[in-house]
Amino acid sequence: MKNSSFQFKAPVLSHLEFVLNSEFNREEKSHYKNEFQIGYNKNDNGYEAIVELSITIGAAPESQNQPYTVKMVIGSVFRWNDDYSAELIESLLTINAPALLVSYARPIVASITNSSGCGSYNIPFIDFTDKAGTTVPRIEE
Repeated sequence: MKNSSFQFKAPVLSHLEFVLNSEFNREEKSHYKNEFQIGYNKNDNGYEAIVELSITIGAAPESQNQPYTVKMVIGSVFRWNDDYSAELIESLLTINAPALLVSYARPIVASITNSSGCGSYNIPFIDFTDKAGTTVPRIEE
């Protein structure tokens, strides 16, 4: 098996916020609303981008049936060589990169929520090919 020339640096957690919902009713069924935002910024040489994934769990403030809200931003630098088309790079930065970042965010969220007394939350698999529910702001290139 050959290593890909599309590589990344170790992801960095740049923001983490956890808030317990004091109005949470344990008798009601919990429903989690998840939101994901992807942003990336390519550098001048065109072979490097910083990709950040913003994750919000329990985002609907009008709902009292969520035990907590978690907001986090995790990102990494992705590098590649000139073997890739612009279309493929766009796909890698908006689908593969955030999928990788979620895999780093998942144990952080599970650990934080497990300490809440309301049960652990595991981020489900996310289909980043379906752009509904995600936004991809293009930061100035």
